[in-house]
Amino acid sequence: MFHLDAAGGQGGHVIIHKRHPNKRDKRLAQVIKKYIGLNRAYRGYSFRTDLHNCNVLRHRGIDYSLVESGFITSKHDYRNLKKHRAKLAKAYIEAITHENLNTKKK
Repeated sequence: MFHLDAAGGQGGHVIIHKRHPNKRDKRLAQVIKKYIGLNRAYRGYSFRTDLHNCNVLRHRGIDYSLVESGFITSKHDYRNLKKHRAKLAKAYIEAITHENLNTKKK
């Protein structure tokens, strides 16, 4: 799942369903760090159990990460989201699938 916070901050983070990030969570946080910047309050991750949609998945044993890519009201975040949207999309896919998407055809 992807989400943009509405107001009051800068940078993104990954909401996780276990107390410690897994390898995919770490890869997703690196994408945010590279293209947007991490929200300093979370150091890349936040363990949350108070989000209904996420709890439905967690209680069913479905692995998930909620990617908060930044703050839509932050000029810095918005500029970077807009500037890097194609790179972000590719990097998120690579982080989730743990594959390298080679864009060059041979």
